[in-house]
Amino acid sequence: MMQRSLSARVSIFLGAINSGLKVVSGDFLMLLDVDDELLDSAISTKVTFLEKELDIDVVRSNGWYNRETGKSLFVYDGAEKNMEYIFAALVEGRTNNWAGSYMVRTSALFAFYPDREIYQSRYGQNLQFLMPLTYRKKCGFIDEPQMNYNIQANSLSQTSDQQECMARTLRNGEGYLDIRLHLIEQVIRDPEERQKYVQIAKVAYHRSVLNRAVSLRDKVVTREAYGNLKRDHALTISDTIEYCAMFCPCVVFPLRCIRKLTRVLKKGNAGRRATHEHHTNS
Repeated sequence: MMQRSLSARVSIFLGAINSGLKVVSGDFLMLLDVDDELLDSAISTKVTFLEKELDIDVVRSNGWYNRETGKSLFVYDGAEKNMEYIFAALVEGRTNNWAGSYMVRTSALFAFYPDREIYQSRYGQNLQFLMPLTYRKKCGFIDEPQMNYNIQANSLSQTSDQQECMARTLRNGEGYLDIRLHLIEQVIRDPEERQKYVQIAKVAYHRSVLNRAVSLRDKVVTREAYGNLKRDHALTISDTIEYCAMFCPCVVFPLRCIRKLTRVLKKGNAGRRATHEHHTNS
């Protein structure tokens, strides 16, 4: 189903995407899922932003996770709020891509998809809209909650059974990885850069599986995910801490101390470099 608003300048989709894209005529486009609720000014402020910032094709906003236990913001971190180039963060899953939280410029979207068809996946369509329009391009952010994401206890991504939760994590993660890999192939022309982002996406997937497996105390999946990161030469000390928390808890505290010391030293070195550069330029 498609709805129009603001004198038909904004198209809002609540159903099958590729069928609806064929008949879009507005200047801007938003997607909504059944568990999304737009708040006052969610549309008008995004339209105003894109009308003013003509070199930007996507604007996102903050929003509320609305759970039975209470509400929390999508984004608290200042660095994420100020992130102008979000392509890499989308590839790694370091920032959200919720339907209802963003608006795109249709002229830019259809320049990338001239046949008005996106890669179809049961695991979503938001990355298909965001990644092509944020590759080497800025993305706007409105730091104002403009939607509710109403999370139901029995929704697709929620379950209380640990074994089913791990299986669902793997299925969803593989589905999202498939979307990312397809878009990387579609968006990036340079083979070397493309391979770099393929590796980034795969490492991010294995790391998310590792973290989830540890939280669910799944030793088999923990070993597999840790082995995949080791094979890809992507292990960090945080990954090793997660792994040892499951299999060798006695070394977790020393490893945390080493991690903290490493961060302090790195911060100190960065500060000294900044001071040296300041004196050099003065």
